[in-house]
Amino acid sequence: MTRFESRRDSGHGRALDIVLASGKPDWPAIWYAKLRRHHQIAQRERWKFDGEHVVAYLISVKADGMPIWKRTKVAEALLEFRRRKRWEECPRLEEVCETLRRIQRSQQKGEPGDAGKQSQDFGSDLEGSPILRN
Repeated sequence: MTRFESRRDSGHGRALDIVLASGKPDWPAIWYAKLRRHHQIAQRERWKFDGEHVVAYLISVKADGMPIWKRTKVAEALLEFRRRKRWEECPRLEEVCETLRRIQRSQQKGEPGDAGKQSQDFGSDLEGSPILRN
């Protein structure tokens, strides 16, 4: 079993049990729970994550082999989680989502040269960051 498969049987998959009234998994809540665990935030604490918390998490899961399409989904789900909670806007997280989408589109089109150009547009603090590479 890989890190990204269900862990219900092992007792470590509590977050995977989060479902909506429709019976579908509540991915924003699931990824929020995983983000909290990554940053070692206790469940009972109120914690408003920001874009930098998400970037650190995405770099970590990228190192574990998570593909770019899934990192994009994670960032989008976490952005949706913030919107659901009606927290203040997080331009940094929106920027991360958009950058990941552009890189994913360029890879799907077979334009590997664009990924390097986009990392420069992303900002000097993430220039050449492993979050941007496949």
